[in-house]
Amino acid sequence: MSGHAQGWLLRLGGGLHAAIGARELLYVLPDEPQLHAIPLVPPHVPGVLVWENFIVPTLDCQLLLQVGDAAAAGTSTGLRSLRSIAAIVAMGNTTGAQASTGIGALLLVHVPEQIEVRDEQECELPPALHAHRRFFSACFEHAEMGPVPILDLPRLFTAPSARSGQGRAILNH
Repeated sequence: MSGHAQGWLLRLGGGLHAAIGARELLYVLPDEPQLHAIPLVPPHVPGVLVWENFIVPTLDCQLLLQVGDAAAAGTSTGLRSLRSIAAIVAMGNTTGAQASTGIGALLLVHVPEQIEVRDEQECELPPALHAHRRFFSACFEHAEMGPVPILDLPRLFTAPSARSGQGRAILNH
């Protein structure tokens, strides 16, 4: 008997698809989110949004992973209309002495789709994403979309410090 898990299929733009666990998706903002710019952050951090009185860091994974035409340009200018949906996600982190949970937002081009993934769907990460494998916990073969990486949200929203090797908020990047 094989194992299976429930999750969400995310369409991130530029032909990039990824998945997260069923419990990691907290809420989908159906309207274009109002983003507040933050100075001195990388282009893949278009800003923060306010949700339920929390300030939520927002990532554009297409720019972070440098896939698609827009990523080649290195800017998210003009892409707001294409990524008019934000998914609020929970990221638990069990590394280190304490477990912690935070929230973040991912910009999407389509409403997330509920999926079920079975162990026998496991596959290799596509070569185009090998340089960013640290952001993925696994990959599975989707019947229609081919290989779909599973996001490791705590790693996606933290960046290692060059000096200490410890993770820090990606907004400090």
